[in-house]
Amino acid sequence: MFISLAAATFFLVGSAAAKGVVYDCEKTPQICLNTCWAIKCQKNSETLHGGGQKDKSASSKYGDANRRKWGYGSKPCDRQWKWTTPDNKAATSPDEYPYASSKEGGESNFQRVVALRCVPTTEQSSQGGKLKGLGTSKNSETWNTKWINISKLSQDWCGPKPSCKNDGHQFVSGGSNGPFTLASNPKKVRDIGSYSADGNSAWVESREVSEDVVPEKNEDDDGDDAEDPEDVEEHKDVKDVDAAANGVHINISHEKNETNVEVHVVNGGGVEVVFES
Repeated sequence: MFISLAAATFFLVGSAAAKGVVYDCEKTPQICLNTCWAIKCQKNSETLHGGGQKDKSASSKYGDANRRKWGYGSKPCDRQWKWTTPDNKAATSPDEYPYASSKEGGESNFQRVVALRCVPTTEQSSQGGKLKGLGTSKNSETWNTKWINISKLSQDWCGPKPSCKNDGHQFVSGGSNGPFTLASNPKKVRDIGSYSADGNSAWVESREVSEDVVPEKNEDDDGDDAEDPEDVEEHKDVKDVDAAANGVHINISHEKNETNVEVHVVNGGGVEVVFES
């Protein structure tokens, strides 16, 4: 029996290789815009790494210290940069990318490169659930972003060939006390995204996923993002997954035949696949 290698490696790439942070741009449009602007227009890192903190308390202190670097305490969204969104919501909570609790948030140039946008507090609450565990995640663990429903956005920044024209709400910091100034329009844009066939979903190329798949929910996710039914149907033959520290064992049943597939990560990041009928 022939079994597609794509099916065998689906779990390895989608879950073992990186943690996926999925934003539904119909529910969190302003956060989608900020992350897309940061990655494509401001050219921030498309892949983030865990903060490497020992526990939640240390992670909280680490994130707060990094936010103070760019001036969170100056409350730019209480005064200068607050605004009302097209759906009539008060945007009074500062959103940042890279995230303060990531490894990148602790780098010395964080306050100079962070992309900032004031967003509604309801969007921030949703994002917080998706990013739980980032600060205590190992520095070697990667966190990548996917956006769905990008056609609902007021700007084209998440789509192919983004214009990257600031809508007046993207700003940057001059340091812990500001000033906070309008982000410049880039002379060159960086179109690093991969897109679904209908153009309504996008993800960073470094995910190395050739299909339009929704990555697994993070352990502490708030549950807002369900798996795409098409992806569940496509991989319905996969019955059991037993993740181990040095590989993934997948038990695949097809009709009345059963095949065991072992996927191992080998030195150098290669993949070894073993089929046993």
